Amino acid sequence: MEHAIKYSQERKAFDQPISIALLLDSSASMTYSLSRAVKAAQEFVHRTMKAGDRCSVYAVQEVPRRKQALTAELELVGKALGGLRPAGQTALYDSLTTAIRELKGEKNRRAIVVLTDGGDTSSISSFDEVAKATAQAGIPLYFISYDTGTDTVSRDIERLRHLSAQTGGFVTLATQQDIAAKYNEIE
Repeated sequence: MEHAIKYSQERKAFDQPISIALLLDSSASMTYSLSRAVKAAQEFVHRTMKAGDRCSVYAVQEVPRRKQALTAELELVGKALGGLRPAGQTALYDSLTTAIRELKGEKNRRAIVVLTDGGDTSSISSFDEVAKATAQAGIPLYFISYDTGTDTVSRDIERLRHLSAQTGGFVTLATQQDIAAKYNEIE
């Protein structure tokens, strides 16, 4: 009986609205992989979002670029994702702190979902600063570390694991063949 009550309470929590900041690495290193990554993100949004949920979209490039502010409109989220074009370097830490600021005042459950093919290459914020900001915000971070065939994925994977572990999220590794399945793990 006690187990049934706990399960019921957990179900109620998962049925509450959620606000998701969706960050996609759209730096130049994603040139040949971005279209597949965008398609998987669009499918994730359409499967995951329900009435009351909100989502924002960020392009992770040399500076954070918010492509869509928090909205419940799936069409706007899909359009923002479809409009991403690869360019520049990767300001991953600056993008995370920007998304945290956007979600800070949200009353809904919150999450930040990040797809990246490597580490940070151009942020003003340091790793220590973003680690402190993520710990204080208490927003779960979910990273999909996308293998584009370069050796950049393993370089900063431990930093991603640290950030996600301190927030209750996780890191999953993806290839072109299983990227949609990795979004399913987060869902």
